[in-house]
Amino acid sequence: MNTEKKEIFEGAEHIPEVAAAIQSEFMSQGYEVSRNDLANGDVFVSITKSGFFRVISGFKTAVNLSLKPLGDGRFAAMSKFGFWETQGIPTAIMLLVFWPLVITQTMGYKAQQQLNDKVIALVRKSLEKVKAKQAADMSSASSGGAFCPNCGAKCGESAAFCPQCGEKL
Repeated sequence: MNTEKKEIFEGAEHIPEVAAAIQSEFMSQGYEVSRNDLANGDVFVSITKSGFFRVISGFKTAVNLSLKPLGDGRFAAMSKFGFWETQGIPTAIMLLVFWPLVITQTMGYKAQQQLNDKVIALVRKSLEKVKAKQAADMSSASSGGAFCPNCGAKCGESAAFCPQCGEKL
């Protein structure tokens, strides 16, 4: 039962921006998100969505994301959920009382795994955007031209949208 997903990324200096993007994205989707920035550079993000029915039926979601600098310019992103904390008790209740509803527990577990994958994919996407914006800012400053903050493509000085990806400038 895999409850953890971990990847290593380049760009440890971007951890705060990546954490902010993840926090914003999940809050916009109705999740409760809390963030804890530690003095050593680690950032912990807790993502939950619950309610009485969701807890009893096994659809409570809770994922913890840890962004940890590795000291060599890279960082580890670890997304983890605890099966017994989020699914174990509802599963036991369902087995004893409403055994046909165990299917919802299985679906809840699957949703947890998908959320782990989504969190890591969002780390990757947010980091790419931060790096593209940084590259665009540096190129724009050095060449006097405008660049897209999303994909880094060169844009006309008066362009309202990127000709490459359509991002609003």
